This record gives sequence, C-alpha cells and structure tokens, in this order.
Amino acid sequence: MRPDSRYYLFVEAPGHGGEFLEDIKAGQSELKVALGPELTIRGKVLHFAHIPPDHIFNGILIGGYGQSFKFGDSYNGTTSTIELTPKNDEADFTISHLYAWPVDIRIGGKEIALEAKDLPKTDLVIDLASDSTQAGNH
Repeated sequence: MRPDSRYYLFVEAPGHGGEFLEDIKAGQSELKVALGPELTIRGKVLHFAHIPPDHIFNGILIGGYGQSFKFGDSYNGTTSTIELTPKNDEADFTISHLYAWPVDIRIGGKEIALEAKDLPKTDLVIDLASDSTQAGNH
C-alpha cells in the first residue's frame, strides 16, 4: 500500500452485517471494526398478475437490488438479482449479505429505497397492484 494514498475497505464476517470503511491510511494502526448483526431483508411480493407476461421468463420474475458507496467524490455500487417464482400470485424473498448503507430494490416496475437505519427488515411487502409499499419495522 502506498503511504501517500487513502483506501476504502469492505469488512465482512459470516453471520454479521458488513461494514464499509472510508479514508483508511497505509500504516494506520489500531484499526478496530465492530460488526453488527447480519443485515437482511425478508419480504413478500403480491399481485404478479399486474406484471406483463413478457416480463416473466420460465415462471420467474427477475428483480434486483443494490447498494451504493461513496468513494471520495463519486459513488460506486453493487447490484444483484432477485429471482421470484410466483405461487398463488405472490412470492417470498430474502436479501442477505448487506452493508450498513442504503439499499435500493427494483421488482416488477416498483422501486423501493431503504435507509441503513431500517435494516434488518423482516416484513417488507411490495404490492405490484398498488402505488404503496408497506415497510414496517420488525
């Protein structure tokens, strides 16, 4: 590591939420990281009948989620897919391995933004038939 540079670190451990560390200097000592509980989002998507049929492939609707991180003056992020298999016009989902940063979820034309303070979340309901999303805190 170059001593005149600053670095960004992602710290992960099984069973814990990840942490993103900014402005780390080469040679910095006594760097301590306290990882919190595992950060997950569990939820349900309702009313798949409102999705155009050409958006469901082989019985699966592909959604996605991402987290953006600030690197100096710019943002970069991660994106991942969510595969939803509707049964009786609804599907359960789980998103895991998250960091304590905002999460953006995109499913069936809906976009939901969750703040880091709202994680973990166990009861997100995405209703594809309505303009609202229920995001209680449990």
